[in-house]
Amino acid sequence: MGYYLNNQYFADLADTVGLDLNFFPLDAIEKNPTLSAVYARLLADPMDNINLVNNKIAYGYIMLRDISNKPVGFIQIKVPRIIFQEGLSLSHHFFFIVVTLGLFVILLTWLLLKIFVLSRVLSISKQVQNISRENKFDKKIKFHGNDELASMVVSINSMMQIINTSQSQLRYVATHDSLTDLPNRELFYTLLTQAIIDADRAGSKIAVFYLDMDKFKQVNDAHGHDVGDKLLQLIAKRIRHTVRANDVAARQAGDEFIIFMSHITDLTDVNTFAEKLLTIGATPFVINDHEIRAVFSIGISIYPDDARTIEELFRHADEAMYTAKRVAVNAYRIYEKKVTLDME
Repeated sequence: MGYYLNNQYFADLADTVGLDLNFFPLDAIEKNPTLSAVYARLLADPMDNINLVNNKIAYGYIMLRDISNKPVGFIQIKVPRIIFQEGLSLSHHFFFIVVTLGLFVILLTWLLLKIFVLSRVLSISKQVQNISRENKFDKKIKFHGNDELASMVVSINSMMQIINTSQSQLRYVATHDSLTDLPNRELFYTLLTQAIIDADRAGSKIAVFYLDMDKFKQVNDAHGHDVGDKLLQLIAKRIRHTVRANDVAARQAGDEFIIFMSHITDLTDVNTFAEKLLTIGATPFVINDHEIRAVFSIGISIYPDDARTIEELFRHADEAMYTAKRVAVNAYRIYEKKVTLDME
């Protein structure tokens, strides 16, 4: 006994089993590329009979054969993915619950961090920014507590103290002569520039002294450069004891020193100070059991009488120093302007 596989038969079968069934004979399959692909797949592997169209629908396929075991077509069964949809809905609910709890935990954690950590960190950060902006590393961060943040503040304060000390040392090294510890030429120029501004405001004068040690090369040749360096250090020490508190002495280069006197109202003070400078070498220097005498030639120029700029002051003081060398030993000279006569 056989069955006639027509549309009515499959409609009755679908009502009987409660499934959405469709039968596709071979002639209908050959005309549809999609159905042809399914048919070819069933021929290759009868177990490869499931097609998940989307999250809501799945298709199953069953190959039908005649009594000679020849394929006559296949049945398509349309099945709603109810279990999958329920699982998907459950996962969505679970995800929503997890996200809600996560947001609540994050919000609670943020509030606790803001109260107990962030506000304190912001206070520290603000103080550090102010210190950095003002470049005042001698200040300390004010903080209360006895926890990890307090320990961190102690470390930051210690670090800033080290930075402040290092900066002071670097500033000193950059502005002082390494051999004599006197200010170097750059610092001398800076201080002299400010002194000129103050002199213009007060209507006072400034004297620049250019000191050159005579026969210093003979000292190096006779006793060595170590003795020469020690002699320069001792001369610098005596110069520091000779100058006034408001005066500045610096090492120009080699055996040359420069000094400026500020707040001069009487030029006799210049001569008096020059005489004191000449006595620096009056007492011999004892170095490695050697007695060494030092004599100087000193040139002096006066601001604003002799010059209006620092370069002119130095040039005129240098000229006066060479005049002193030619005139006498251990002598000083004040710059004198050269008078030029016009010849008719």
